[in-house]
Amino acid sequence: MDGDIDFQSNALQALIDQDIRLLHIDSSESSAYIQAWQLWASQTGGAFAAINRDGAIPDDLNLAELIADLLRLME
Repeated sequence: MDGDIDFQSNALQALIDQDIRLLHIDSSESSAYIQAWQLWASQTGGAFAAINRDGAIPDDLNLAELIADLLRLME
């Protein structure tokens, strides 16, 4: 059995139904992955951020603020 969550199946709808917001931070630098995760996060009211492959945070991205904003949405 595969341990991955299939967001193209019913997992995304289950998150939405339970009012769970998806926060995804991506370091793949893959445009296909980035587009998919951005869409899925936005559909749940969540957030997405892309960081560098080495884990470094780009200068224009305040990752702590992004996470804090999402947590405030959940209150």
